[in-house]
Amino acid sequence: MFKNIALPPDERMTVGTFASQNLRCIVIFLSAWVRNTFSLGCTSIYRVMILVSWSCW
Repeated sequence: MFKNIALPPDERMTVGTFASQNLRCIVIFLSAWVRNTFSLGCTSIYRVMILVSWSCW
């Protein structure tokens, strides 16, 4: 019953890849948010969010 709880190597690789991609996306989003806030103003933050979500997911 509990035999399949341990992840196969492929799925573990996928989880690790997903985590590293999420970390990369968080870094991209934070840098874009900081740049956007200090250069363009807060109104275009939603465009940056849409752009980041399209490029990461």
